[in-house]
Amino acid sequence: MEAPVSRLFSGIKERITGNPLETLGALFVAILMTGCAMSKAYRPTDLTLGIDPSCSSVEVYHGLDVKIAATLKRYGVFKALGQATHSMDKSFDLIVVCPEDNGTTSLNVKSAYYGTDFFNEAIATVVFGKWFGHFMRFNEAHIFSTIAQTFSEGSPAHRMVMAERESFRKGTDNGPMPAKPPAIHSQVHSDMDKPEYSIPDDPNRYAIVVGIEKYPNLPDAAFAERDAETVREHLLAMGYPSRNVVLLTGTAASRAGLAKNLETWLPNNVKENGSVFFYYAGYGAPDPTNDETYIVPSDGDPQYLADTAYPLKRLYEKLSALKARQIVVVLDSCFSGSGGRSVLAKGTRPLVMKVDTATVPQDLTIFAAASGSQITGTLEDQGHGTFTYFFLKGLSGAAKDSSGAVTANSLYTYLKPKVQDAAKRQNRDQEPILHTQGDQELVRF
Repeated sequence: MEAPVSRLFSGIKERITGNPLETLGALFVAILMTGCAMSKAYRPTDLTLGIDPSCSSVEVYHGLDVKIAATLKRYGVFKALGQATHSMDKSFDLIVVCPEDNGTTSLNVKSAYYGTDFFNEAIATVVFGKWFGHFMRFNEAHIFSTIAQTFSEGSPAHRMVMAERESFRKGTDNGPMPAKPPAIHSQVHSDMDKPEYSIPDDPNRYAIVVGIEKYPNLPDAAFAERDAETVREHLLAMGYPSRNVVLLTGTAASRAGLAKNLETWLPNNVKENGSVFFYYAGYGAPDPTNDETYIVPSDGDPQYLADTAYPLKRLYEKLSALKARQIVVVLDSCFSGSGGRSVLAKGTRPLVMKVDTATVPQDLTIFAAASGSQITGTLEDQGHGTFTYFFLKGLSGAAKDSSGAVTANSLYTYLKPKVQDAAKRQNRDQEPILHTQGDQELVRF
């Protein structure tokens, strides 16, 4: 009896009609079927996988999102597959993202909790030829089987995702993951959530992005995590490789998490010609006894700032010690203790004098959401901090100069009046601050 694989290829002879496109199609079908015939068993898990909206809008491959869902479903590894609302949709364990860059479409699978990348490979590229039309598909059978194998029960990637899920659940203390994403993500949409530009990756760009929304004994810092997730998306669009961008949210944004990434990971990776971007959204806190200021990590306690928080002065010192050619710090926080994204120890009155927010080294370019005596605010209709929303708006091109570059000064010129006006509409004052020596180009379009 003829073997199944032999029958597949012998059947191709009947499909060869002299038309190269039909011959290519027959070969492609045979290869796919052979891959299925030779595939091994895959171990099922209780992991869920969401497909980012980017996969439904790939120009050269219509219906890619349907293809991904249908193919991965056949392997039986994932408990559930569905449509994600964005690339960090935590109603799923994993997210599939389909970025497009210079005619090449890639398929990226990452953790929905902390953005850890597990798989990234090109799946389609634009080509121009007599027989191949406008695009050519790569070995999809290999790609999807590799994904299924990567996350099979007991694999290193499976164990890592399970650990991140457990860490996130303990940090948020919400019990089982909701069937739908939190209201803050599913009901609020902003024109800044998805970048509409894409710049080729630069391996010398590094970033740490921190967003802390939930604290054990403090009110939520509204939209802080959403701000951080959106900033990460814009950094990826600006050419920061995903492997070079650390996103810290939930329990991962602890004091230890900040310290190890700022004080070990960055110095071990950043080179002299590199650039560094640090973003923080969350609570800031002043120490009334000495005018020291701190960023409050997820395990921070305003009663014991020196022991549990991360000093702003130390942040500046550690970043300034790097050998990078450019270091940009963006703080959507405030340090007055008067409200907004600022807290004081219980029983302590807010400061009425402007707090010295640490001496800034000359080599840092720093954007701060408000002056030391003011509080920050949010835009409820956009689901973002006021400062972060207009910062991203300007960075996306609204602040570019006549040469097509967004610089620190052009961004600040755009940002400042926008934030001031939005704050006045909420009956408060908020004036962003820029510290820079000279001018720094941030992105060029």
